[in-house]
Amino acid sequence: AGGMLAAGYRGVVATMWSIRDQQAPQVAEDFYEYLLAEGGTGINGSRASYALHHAIQKWRT
Repeated sequence: AGGMLAAGYRGVVATMWSIRDQQAPQVAEDFYEYLLAEGGTGINGSRASYALHHAIQKWRT
């Protein structure tokens, strides 16, 4: 994540733990589905953190 920020990205979402390749696509799909729900016009850090939490909780059940 640090390298992406150094390269000029305005924001990065990352976990502090590893995730297996077979689970990553579903977590990413759930993350963006939540993040972009309700016709949001932009992405903010607070909503991104809730989206990641939602995706991980959904994956764990």
